[in-house]
Amino acid sequence: MIRLWSMIHQARRLPTLVVLGAVIFLASLLSTGGLATAWSERDQSPPELSADRKVVGFGHVDVDGGTVPLSPAIAGQVEGVLVKEGDRVKGGEPLVRLKSVHAQAQLAEAEAAVEHAELQRKQADRAAEEQSIRRKLQEQAIRSAASKLDAGQREVAHLSNLAGDDVVPAERVKIGRDVEVNLRAALEAEQLKLRQLDLVDSRETVQLADLALRLARAKRDQAEDYLARHTITAPADGLVLRVMLSPGQMTAPGPAPIWFAPDRIKIIRCEIDQAFADRVEKGRVAEIFDDRAAGQSWTGVVERCGDWIAPRRSVLDEPFQRNDVRTLECVITLDPGQPEVRIGQRMRVVITNRLAPVAQR
Repeated sequence: MIRLWSMIHQARRLPTLVVLGAVIFLASLLSTGGLATAWSERDQSPPELSADRKVVGFGHVDVDGGTVPLSPAIAGQVEGVLVKEGDRVKGGEPLVRLKSVHAQAQLAEAEAAVEHAELQRKQADRAAEEQSIRRKLQEQAIRSAASKLDAGQREVAHLSNLAGDDVVPAERVKIGRDVEVNLRAALEAEQLKLRQLDLVDSRETVQLADLALRLARAKRDQAEDYLARHTITAPADGLVLRVMLSPGQMTAPGPAPIWFAPDRIKIIRCEIDQAFADRVEKGRVAEIFDDRAAGQSWTGVVERCGDWIAPRRSVLDEPFQRNDVRTLECVITLDPGQPEVRIGQRMRVVITNRLAPVAQR
């Protein structure tokens, strides 16, 4: 009975002992800075190391200029995926093709329209040359008619003189005058024909043909561009990082189904908390550690720092990741001769107070 009473008494004292132990544990953390360190790691706020002015930040591997998201320019159905993850491609090389039967038909129609306009342009050139020849012929016809009229007038004058001397009958003089009237009318007719030719300006015909040709070529260019929009091409020499398309799938402009990394140097894009931004400068030596794999480390140099305090570039849904902080972005170049890093690899960066040699900056 006495033993049972003792056990009950100890059970009553147990919560008090637990609370007392927790208080002692918290006091020890505060005295040693352990709680501050744990809280800093959870918030991912760079710890202040006043002894050597080091700054800690987090970042990821990127290429200079950033990776490129690629998406189709128009909506359509995927006809073929020509690459896979990890493929190296040349700039302009096709990566994905969409079905383009309608676009190909439009291009064929536009090319036929260009050929038709080119033929019309050639016809306009020939018509202009023909117009020039016809005008020269008409001018010759006018000169001939004028010459005939002049000869007829001289003939009438000669007959009139002979008729005064009773050598030529008056009837013949009348006939000569009638011929003169006909010759004058013929001359006027030839002159009207020349005016009629001048009403048709061959230069305007050529200009109209030129405009029609330019319009046809513009429509052909539009058709070529529309057809080209059915293909996703590599913007430069580089590496295909991710492909999220398959034949038969419908796709449209929007979230990028392909991610691409141009052939540029790999960098570490590091984010430094605003509170420690004034401690970072170009030329500082950086020590880089894999944020998940222990034992992997690299060295580098701060290449440049932004002049903009802004929210994080990449917002990640990860435990203990604070995204509502403002940071300064720094670009760090890796020293040569080190193990290869992968794009997107998350890193912990320690920026020291040491400056790299001038040759490395």
